[in-house]
Amino acid sequence: MFLKYSVSVSRAPPQNIIFLVVAVKEHWFRFFEQYFPALL
Repeated sequence: MFLKYSVSVSRAPPQNIIFLVVAVKEHWFRFFEQYFPALL
């Protein structure tokens, strides 16, 4: 899955890279919210 992201980034224009970074950040936020509620 991560390799798929890397390939997408290497071929993507800057706008898509920014979108990808935002999507990954949001995914990580949900991950922490679900598994580490004490940190929030």
